[in-house]
Amino acid sequence: MGPSLIDIAPSFKQAVNKWPDAIALKQHYDSLELAHSSNSNSTIELTKSFFETVCYTIIEELGAPKPTRASPTTSDIFSCAKRALNIDYIRETNGLGDIISGFNSLSDGLDKLRRFGGSAAHGKDGFIQHISNSHLRTHLLAADSLVSLLLNVLEGIEPNVLTTREPYERFNHLNKKIDQYSRIEAEVNEESGVLEIKVSTTIPDLEGFRIDVLPSAILFELNRPAYKDILQALSSPGVVLPVTELEVEDEMLEAEAESPDIVTDVEELIPAVTQLSTYDGALRDYFEGFINYLREKLTQDDQENVESVASTILSGVESLIVVDWKSRDVVQSQMRLLIKKVLRELSINVSSDLIFDFLVKSLPDQIKGVIE
Repeated sequence: MGPSLIDIAPSFKQAVNKWPDAIALKQHYDSLELAHSSNSNSTIELTKSFFETVCYTIIEELGAPKPTRASPTTSDIFSCAKRALNIDYIRETNGLGDIISGFNSLSDGLDKLRRFGGSAAHGKDGFIQHISNSHLRTHLLAADSLVSLLLNVLEGIEPNVLTTREPYERFNHLNKKIDQYSRIEAEVNEESGVLEIKVSTTIPDLEGFRIDVLPSAILFELNRPAYKDILQALSSPGVVLPVTELEVEDEMLEAEAESPDIVTDVEELIPAVTQLSTYDGALRDYFEGFINYLREKLTQDDQENVESVASTILSGVESLIVVDWKSRDVVQSQMRLLIKKVLRELSINVSSDLIFDFLVKSLPDQIKGVIE
């Protein structure tokens, strides 16, 4: 029995251990280990793929540009990783430039050897000579040298905190600086149940930050087992969940449509709908844009009613808008109900969700004449 994969390519295992949460890297390594133990020609493809995955992980880690070509070669990917690590000294005349040039040749060799000996990604003549163990070992050694170079240089570079997969503890030297100059205040919004965290700093000219955190977000990020326990408890037969307004609005509208005489809570949630032919209210500056949007969405049969639809909806929306209306779930739910009811009463066949999304994006947070 020959040497194991970790004996020939120890840097491969080092890469897997560096990013324990990188599932693709771990799967590549496990497949490569299996292929190597059976002297399979697929070792060629898997070695090349593993090396490219390491390169891409480093590029993401440092937030660096990726290859621009649709089907980049191994050398293209390696070049991007080198530039991310600032070791692309190929134009230098010193000895390091010659060494990097040698690594470039190794990268090119991975592609060429794969095209010659790889069997997993393309067909081969059934009688072609099986690639020798020495060739496989050479391929692994070349890739291991490349991975070793990248990992050793990476150790001396500060990761990009916006894209890194390194854990929080990796940045203790930065964490201490932030904690020294920052203070936290927190309170729970009784209406929404959201934890409002305010972070202030003693740094001149730097304003503080506010973060709104839901209970589910805290558990998902900090205590995943507790998150799962609550989900399991909620599915128990004895637990009766409160139904939210958004969950019941469709049922309420459907019930009212099927039996108009039935009085539901929907009338308490939205203003009475009065069909209008024109509109000249506080939202008139957005009237033409809304009409143009509706003309694109309504069927040919409904085009003659487009101004009436726009006028009736905007009139109702105007009566609902309050301060911070875009962040108020109740107001947005009322708007959804209003739009659905107008479309139903005017027999307009168009998605109410599309209209709702358009209005939320088009109307500003503060509207003169509506919010003082």
